[in-house]
Amino acid sequence: MNRIKMMVVALAAMVCTANANAQTLEEVSAKYKKGAELLKIKKTAEAIPVFEEVIKMGASVGEPAMRYVVGAKKTLPQCHFAIGMGLAKSGKLEAAIVKFNKAAELGQLYSDVTVTVKSKKMTSKAYTMLATQAFNAKDYTKAADIFAKGYKANPKDTGLGLNLAMSYCEMGDAKGYAIYDNIIALGKTHSKYEKDAATAKKKYIYYKTLEANKCAGAKDYAGFYSAIDTILKLDPTNPTALMLTLQVSNNTKNFDKVIAYGDKAIAAQVDPASKGNAAFLVASAYENKKDKAKAISYYGKVAAGPNAAKAKEQIVLLNKEAAAAVK
Repeated sequence: MNRIKMMVVALAAMVCTANANAQTLEEVSAKYKKGAELLKIKKTAEAIPVFEEVIKMGASVGEPAMRYVVGAKKTLPQCHFAIGMGLAKSGKLEAAIVKFNKAAELGQLYSDVTVTVKSKKMTSKAYTMLATQAFNAKDYTKAADIFAKGYKANPKDTGLGLNLAMSYCEMGDAKGYAIYDNIIALGKTHSKYEKDAATAKKKYIYYKTLEANKCAGAKDYAGFYSAIDTILKLDPTNPTALMLTLQVSNNTKNFDKVIAYGDKAIAAQVDPASKGNAAFLVASAYENKKDKAKAISYYGKVAAGPNAAKAKEQIVLLNKEAAAAVK
């Protein structure tokens, strides 16, 4: 008898629990529908806490409510993304970034790769727009700070990376070169990065050339040659770097270095006048080294440019000296 009573009580409890679950499931369903209705009338911000509640309520109900939980988890990242887009379009970029970050966070949490990727891209774009405003105002410190946040969020955004590197370089911060290196390396991994990688290389050389000129002006020759070496590793036939090497080496009477870089520098120049200038410096170096034959040979290569007439004079003079020496 007692056993029968216990079974009756247990069955009654099961019925009550089932009724309670059924009632809660209805509440979850109603809550989900409310969120959907809010989305239909474009009240996305108001829908967010509703879908958050659906997830909490559904977790307590269990399997019967999972379809609502899954739907809410899919919708929440999209809600934050949509709000972020609206804020970005109205120029509220900082607030938009907060929403894009939240969308990416929830996208990762709920395995929505599409929203995560889109959110990260929009975060990068918003940071780029903010930082560009600062960069155009020549506030490079602020620009670099903003670009850095965006680059951290999406380190494969090579366009943003180029802007960050340029901001650093404009401030004289060597961190810019490290960013350029990263972009150049990415260019070797996929064709879609090749264009920006080429730009990174060009900009890297540009700023290193400025650095080399600055070092030369300050008579920091160790710094000068270090900058030149970096340029030539990136572009072994860079005409500007090679010509600068000849000029600075000649000015400091480092004639051996002029001669060492001479042929490469002459070959790298893109017009007859520049080739003539380079050849003249090499000829002068040989003349200073008392190698008249080599000096005459290189003066003979000066076919154009401001030193062409002087080169001819030097050839005549050196030939006369050579003739006199024989006598």
